[in-house]
This record gives sequence, structure tokens and C-alpha cells, in this order.
Amino acid sequence: MVYKNFYISITESNDIYRTDSDGNMISCEGFSFEIFPTENRTQKIDEFSAAVGYEILEKSLSEAEQFVKDHIDLEGSELKGFITEIGSSDDGGTSNSMAM
Repeated sequence: MVYKNFYISITESNDIYRTDSDGNMISCEGFSFEIFPTENRTQKIDEFSAAVGYEILEKSLSEAEQFVKDHIDLEGSELKGFITEIGSSDDGGTSNSMAM
């Protein structure tokens, strides 16, 4: 999936752990997300999950897609900052290093 120039991988998961109302760790169904700045998906800039009954209401692709869109809408500026950092570290090795 592509949203606002971010490339997103969405994977179903049955091993997302959350704390229930009694303080117990439980395994939940849901989705795992990875966000990349480029189509080749070699440099991950964010990774998170959403569990049914916690961050999302149901285990559906449309619910997962809306959740990740909302995340990008809220965190987009920070994610773009990661892209800038990645770009400056790929400038031929001249940033923050001394030539010998």
C-alpha cells in the first residue's frame, strides 16, 4: 500500500500482546505494519502493530488500512524527518565523518 508517498506493508498477526483489564498479558489478533520511504523497502522508518479490541475494532483489511493512514496523518512530519536523516547519511559518506 502507498499513502502520502510512504510505502506500507500490512501483515496479519495472531501474536500481538496487550495487557487486559486484569493486568494479564494476552495474545491478540490484529495487524503488523512497516513503513518505508522508498518502493524498494530496504530502509524501514517505522514499525508498529494494532490489536483487535485495543487499537482497531475488527480484523479487516479496511480497518487496518484506515489505522495506518491515521498513524501517518498524525506522525507524518516525524516520519519525513527520518527520511531526511536517511538521505543525508547516504550522501557518499561525507556527513559526520573525517576523511583520512
